[in-house]
This record gives sequence, structure tokens and C-alpha cells, in this order.
Amino acid sequence: MPKQSLIKKLLERRIPQILGSYLVAGTSLILFIEYLIDKYQFPSHYATLALFALIGILPSVMILSYFHGTPGKDEWTKVEKVGIPINVLFIAGILFFGDSLNIWEMDKNISDKNIPNVHLIYIGSLEEDQYIVHSRAEKYLSKNEGSEIFSLDELELKNLRSDIESELYSEFYNRNLTIKVLKNDEEIRYVNNSIKKHGEKMKTLAGIIYKFFDQPKQIIFIRVYVIKSIQGEILQYVYDIFGALGDGWRNAMRVGGIQETVQKIESSILEGIIRQIIWVKNKNVTGKVINIEGNYVYINPRGLILKNNMNLTGYRKWSHNDNDGDGFTDKDSSYYKWINDVKEALDYVKSVDDYDKIEFFQKKYDRLTSDSLRSVGKGESWSSHNYSLKVISVKDSMVIAELIEAPPWVEVNIGDGVRVK
Repeated sequence: MPKQSLIKKLLERRIPQILGSYLVAGTSLILFIEYLIDKYQFPSHYATLALFALIGILPSVMILSYFHGTPGKDEWTKVEKVGIPINVLFIAGILFFGDSLNIWEMDKNISDKNIPNVHLIYIGSLEEDQYIVHSRAEKYLSKNEGSEIFSLDELELKNLRSDIESELYSEFYNRNLTIKVLKNDEEIRYVNNSIKKHGEKMKTLAGIIYKFFDQPKQIIFIRVYVIKSIQGEILQYVYDIFGALGDGWRNAMRVGGIQETVQKIESSILEGIIRQIIWVKNKNVTGKVINIEGNYVYINPRGLILKNNMNLTGYRKWSHNDNDGDGFTDKDSSYYKWINDVKEALDYVKSVDDYDKIEFFQKKYDRLTSDSLRSVGKGESWSSHNYSLKVISVKDSMVIAELIEAPPWVEVNIGDGVRVK
């Protein structure tokens, strides 16, 4: 039958054997590159590049195996002379122009692809909105009799918007996000009117702004005011920053404070905005502990945007069927480490007679040790095994953090996860 003759022909030319060997070798190469990424902080997109190259060259491998798979010398055919160079040029073109076309942008989460990466920033000083910052200045106002809160004049606001915009452009240059500080009179008037109408109903306000400005990823509202004495002397500046995630209205973070000069208030606002944006950028990304030297922890950020002096949380994550790549070959190695971690915590709290925690860890330990079918969480992380870190050095793909605080039963391990606190 024709099918049988075709299969026989493919076997005679050793195409299945050649393709099988190629796939095994290619898979081994990609796994080796993944090892280099985890162990030595190679750029994370190298594995994707290798996978693309292996798949991309597959047509040439099939052509060569078909025409040269049989034993003995074969002449080069027209198909090979034309097909292989075209295949190689195609791969070279994609590899060369891929970066400019944003093909290898691997740090973005899949869920972010349909969400514009725009961070919308409103800076205002509405008289009707003063009650929001009043609580931040209440203590100061009560100590300075006669002092009052006033709105900034339009020139001060314009200068503040322009200065902060310039600083943010520099801070997030080439970071794959768009900063949009509202400066257009019509846009600012729209937000001002929305604030007057909805006030502190932030969920409603954020929803209206989100729809009007083409669904930005994040909306940051900044209110800034000046505190003056009875004589009109400027005493302090006070501000409030509220960040809302555009795609769900969840409050990202709220910060604020009081400063003596306009330069200090500008610096404080800038720092608050940067914290808001970095939090959103990092919210679904985790780093990994790759080395430990005393109280210093070396971290592969794996997409985290980190800066000096940032607070991080290290955490242990266990799984009942995950090999965590630390040298254990048993597929349940992480599960037994989980039991051991809980046992060490239980032993410690028993030694110090911490009865509340004894009950907590005893229940956890009993549940784990009695679960012969490994039916408990496929991947769990408990706050009882978290610890605090502070970034002290950021250099390319290497981050060094100092261990600040950890529960007595927790020891930092290679392979622990790291996220922004």
C-alpha cells in the first residue's frame, strides 16, 4: 500500500531516528540553558531564543535527513540549495530584528498583554478636596493655632507636574511602561469635576477615570496643599497619594506626609509615585534566592524591578510533588522538606512554651504527616515562614539584600521565593 511504502521509505532514510536524536539533543540544550539562567543569572530570554532557533532550523534538518539519511554519498539537490539558505536567513532575520520588534519581551505577564501599560498620574489641589489631606496635617494644625490649609496656585501646580514628569521619565527610561502626567487643561478639568462630584468614593472615581482615559493600567491621584500661618507665611506642605489598579479598582497603596519646603514635598511625592509604579510592576513577579553569605542574600530578580533600600519579603514555598532543583531526586523531596520545616518550628515553640503557636504548628504537622496521598496543597506558602530583607545593591541581574528579621525557626534557603513587601 502507498502508506506502507512511504513509511518504509522514511525508515530507510532514517528520518524518525534523526529527528528523534535532534529533539533529544535540543531538549537537553534548552534544559542546560535553563540551568545557566537559574544558577548563573543568564538573561531569562536565552531559553526562548534557543527554543525558537531549534524549531526554526527544523525544516533544514528534515530536508537534510530526507536527502542524506541513507548510507552512502548523495549529491546536493535544488531543494537543499534553495531551501536551507532561505531557512537560515529567516532565522537570522528574526534573531537580528526580534528585539526591535519586541518579540523577545519575556518579562511581561501574559495577563498584561491586553492591558495598556500606562501609568496615569493626576496632581491637583482642589479646595473642595482638602478634607482628604486634613487628617495627615491635623496634629500639626492643632499645635500651630491659627494655621490653615490652602490650595496651591496654578503656577506651583504646573511646575510640580513638569518637574515630576521629567524625573519619572528619567527613572523609568527604557522600562517598558508609559508615564502620563496629566497637564492638559481639559484633562485636568475633567478629573477635577469628577472629584467634585464623587469625592472620596474612590472606586467610582477610579472607574470613571479608567474609562475616560482609555483604560490605563494604573491611576495615581496626588493631592498637595500648603499650610500657612495667620500672617500668610508658608509653614508646611502636605500631600496624599492614592494608587488604584485600573483593571480592578483595587487600592494599590496609599501614602502621604508633611514637609517643610516645596523641594522636599516634590521629592516625597516623586518617591511615593515610584513606589506605587514599582509595586504594580512587581505585583505578579517573584525573585529567587541563589546564594547566602551570612546575613547577605543573593537574589536572581527574574523580572522584579528593584532599587536600593527597598523592603522585600523572602518566603518558603512547598509542594507535595515538585522537585525544586536543589539536588534531590525524589519527586516528593519538597514535601518532606515541608514536613521538616514545620517540625523545626514546632520543636522551637515547644522549647519556649509558646502555647498559641504550639497549637498552630501541631495541627499543621499532624495534617502533613497523616496525608499519605499527598492531597494537601500543591503549592503553599505560609506567613509563619516569611522573613524580611532590605536591598543594599542592585547590579544588572544580581541583587544583594540584607536579612533584617526572621522568625527563630526560619533559616534562609537557596531556592526561596522573594517578592516586594
